[in-house]
Amino acid sequence: MFEYHCWAVVMTDGLEAERALGEALEGQIAARSEASRESFHLTRLNEVHVIASGLRNHYCGEVLDVFEWLAEQCPGCYGLMDVRGEHPDEDGSYRFKVRKISRGTIEYLEDRYFIDTP
Repeated sequence: MFEYHCWAVVMTDGLEAERALGEALEGQIAARSEASRESFHLTRLNEVHVIASGLRNHYCGEVLDVFEWLAEQCPGCYGLMDVRGEHPDEDGSYRFKVRKISRGTIEYLEDRYFIDTP
């Protein structure tokens, strides 16, 4: 199984920039498959909040690609992507991996909270 739980807060320089980035983000989401599009929830209230979560039989990077695009396009955004892959680690465990979005970069981290999750 491939499981993901992602969120990001988009910080921009003013309403016009927020509107433009929000429209571009909606375009990125619209370009994905229907199953991926249904994973997303956007909220626009003083800033843009993006949430996506899902559980699939096999890896699908479309959702993660949107968050990677967001990190590149908006250095002021921040968030997390918690991902559990469909293939086990060397010890046979299916661990979550964390991708932290901050200042235009994505940092790959080990998960500290769901270490023993089945």
